[in-house]
Amino acid sequence: MAILNAGAMRQVGKDSYEMATDTKAFLTLTWHGAHSGGKGELPDIHASVNVADEVANGQFDLYFCSTTCLRGFLNYCVDELQERMESARSKRKRSSSSAREHAKTQKSERA
Repeated sequence: MAILNAGAMRQVGKDSYEMATDTKAFLTLTWHGAHSGGKGELPDIHASVNVADEVANGQFDLYFCSTTCLRGFLNYCVDELQERMESARSKRKRSSSSAREHAKTQKSERA
């Protein structure tokens, strides 16, 4: 089987660690586009997909029957992230378009 595991350990000695049972784990895929004049794909766009959220005891494992299933799951998560990126971009375009139309209306009303 293929396993995706994540978590945190608390250091209790020089080379000694234990489970951090008072923490919660998470796994998130995030797109953070360029901002402040930066260059890059989908600037000023932020999107994320929570794969695991608030998992007790700060650790978790996701089990898959094969690497094919693991790959399918990860591809699904990345596809969802891309959909959210595109959705954020579309909303931003609509918002920018509405703001331009509003500014035009305000300008023509003053004239």
